[in-house]
Amino acid sequence: QKTASIASTDVDDCKRLHILFVGLLALALVSDRFWPMWAAAFQLVGTMFHFASMTETGDISRAYYLALTFWSYAVFIAHGVGTWLEGRHRRSAPLA
Repeated sequence: QKTASIASTDVDDCKRLHILFVGLLALALVSDRFWPMWAAAFQLVGTMFHFASMTETGDISRAYYLALTFWSYAVFIAHGVGTWLEGRHRRSAPLA
């Protein structure tokens, strides 16, 4: 059974994850690059796992930790690849 403080933390974390997803989605919709959409998709998976864990009554703390960690790294990797590709793109573009 979850305590009140854990449930409160879950709601706060869920709000943060949701805000990050909305921000990444907004960036993906206005960007002409592929990596913001990948980052938003990875963040969505992590956010959905968080919602699912809030409905679970058993002890899933290890699975929850591993899933959120895995998808967080996927978001960071998408950002890193996108930054690297953007740098390559800007270096190869002719100066106006």
